[in-house]
Amino acid sequence: MKRFIKLFVLFLLIGISASAQRIRLLNGNTNLRFGPSMRAAILSDYNGRHIHYSRGTTFDYAGETRNGFHSIYVNGDILWVSTQFSEFAGSGYRHRPEPSYNSGEIVINGTNVNFRLSPSLNAPILSDRYGYHIHVPKYTRLPFIARVGSFYKTRYNGRVVFVHSQYAYLE
Repeated sequence: MKRFIKLFVLFLLIGISASAQRIRLLNGNTNLRFGPSMRAAILSDYNGRHIHYSRGTTFDYAGETRNGFHSIYVNGDILWVSTQFSEFAGSGYRHRPEPSYNSGEIVINGTNVNFRLSPSLNAPILSDRYGYHIHVPKYTRLPFIARVGSFYKTRYNGRVVFVHSQYAYLE
């Protein structure tokens, strides 16, 4: 029984220390989502308008950072905010969920995903000599080079290309 009580107190203390951290919004139009994905539903009012909090608003950290999102508590619910638009309050640095070393792989998690020639949605798409866009099958693994904004930098057939992080994940 004593061991159970000690473990319970330990887990309680761990939970308190994790929830004591705060996440601060870096701008006022950041979407809060119901999952750690750009495809997850966005917090909205009854009329379907997205609910945004002002820049600098802080939330309790729910203890998990995954797929480039921090989990936070909002009115009793766990929501997710992009690490690009949030930071640990008082930390003095912007949290980067991706490793800074050049190892690992990205995994394509969509179909007909475009490879861009620079990290922008307006950048040209990698095409073959006939002008057809080049795509790879879902779950294709490619080398991870770096994270540039919301894009993964990788190499495909000897060319450096960029894949939006919405359509790939890091392993």
